[in-house]
Amino acid sequence: MTEGAARVWRERYELIDLVARVGPSSLWRAYDNRLRRTVGLRTVDSSFPRLHDLHRAAIAAAHITDRRFANVLDVMGPEPDDELVVITEWIPGLALREFLDQPMTPHGAASTVAQAARAISSAHAQGVTHGRLRPSALMLLPDGSVRVRGHGIDAGLYGRDPDLEPVAADIHGIGSLLYACLTARWPFDTEVGLPVAAQENGQPVRPSRTVADIPEALCRIIDSCWQGGYATAAEVAADLRLQAGALTEGPRRQVLHGRRGRVLVTGVVAALGTVAVVMGLADAASRSGDPVTAQPQARGLATLVPSVARDERRLPIVEVEDYDPLGVDGENEDLARFALDRDPLTAWNTVTYYDPYLGGKPGVGLRVDLGAPRQVTSVELKLVGANSDFEVLIGNKRFADPEKYRTFADVTGAGTNILLRSARPMTGRYVVVWFTRLPWIDGGYRGGVRSIVVRSG
Repeated sequence: MTEGAARVWRERYELIDLVARVGPSSLWRAYDNRLRRTVGLRTVDSSFPRLHDLHRAAIAAAHITDRRFANVLDVMGPEPDDELVVITEWIPGLALREFLDQPMTPHGAASTVAQAARAISSAHAQGVTHGRLRPSALMLLPDGSVRVRGHGIDAGLYGRDPDLEPVAADIHGIGSLLYACLTARWPFDTEVGLPVAAQENGQPVRPSRTVADIPEALCRIIDSCWQGGYATAAEVAADLRLQAGALTEGPRRQVLHGRRGRVLVTGVVAALGTVAVVMGLADAASRSGDPVTAQPQARGLATLVPSVARDERRLPIVEVEDYDPLGVDGENEDLARFALDRDPLTAWNTVTYYDPYLGGKPGVGLRVDLGAPRQVTSVELKLVGANSDFEVLIGNKRFADPEKYRTFADVTGAGTNILLRSARPMTGRYVVVWFTRLPWIDGGYRGGVRSIVVRSG
């Protein structure tokens, strides 16, 4: 590495801990002195034969905008006789493999891998594949969510595995991750930090032969991942969420209180919380000015904007109600009116769930009636809790099926104040705020709306 090139990034990034060194690559926990945050810093020697292919893979990964990934923040080099440096987010969680000393419950496995599959599907939609899914590629966070790391970079360093078409390789890898979560064994003879599953005729035995009472439906999902039964990762995610919703986790839940009960995750999430809090406090003690904040992103017709347009007018809302078409007994319907009372201290809340993805239920929300079809150009929300994922949906009927509404915006990592505006109006009578991921609040997961304002202009 040349002295000049070294000075460019070493002046900005302070190396703290060497996390791993494999062949030509070293991964460090580092500190960004300019933005005052912890990051991951990977260096790859200039002698690496596929250095320029890896550089292209890192650039492609940097275009992923989904918050479910450890995003690539910067790529430096390679100049002639210089190394490649890739800066990524530092995830304050632990790798999945560190929690597979024993099998997960079927519900836990389905929920965990469903989150990963949804993230992989989002990357595929942006034209980027992972190429080498392993238990080390999934990070579990204290709030129960999953982040995916190593997109394109792991495959660039160590080769795509399995050696299939890129999307098919990722779908195959999702099946292998599900197998690992259910059995605490890796299905193939590859070093991933887990024991290798028993083999029969050159193939891993069915998960239900390793661990009793694994639902056959989950075994079939694994088979379909490995045998080309799925065309997209989104299809795998949908089936996994469906199965997660049909399963229960009685022994791992502790009812606290409430109309339908607050539920506190124990086991994996509790352990993660302890470790991550200790790590976070230690880092915060030595580094000031490194706030943990939501980083909202919006896709769809509308975009995030900082202020209301002068020519917009507020539309009347004649009715508000909870929208829980996939639930049983409603979602705090008696609180829905608080989303319109203009009191910043009151809100409509969801009930409290034991995981951020509503226990496998696709979503829940709040629906407002504008009285007649109106041209909607902006929706302003004040939310309960930070880091919600939600969609704003619009339609002319009170649909029982949320898929029948049109998407005005799809927001991830929302903060507590959100303003969405579209240059092109969408016409409809009903506006739905449809939560698909809930924030961690007071020992459980729940979201809510303090205020909703719909405008036209």
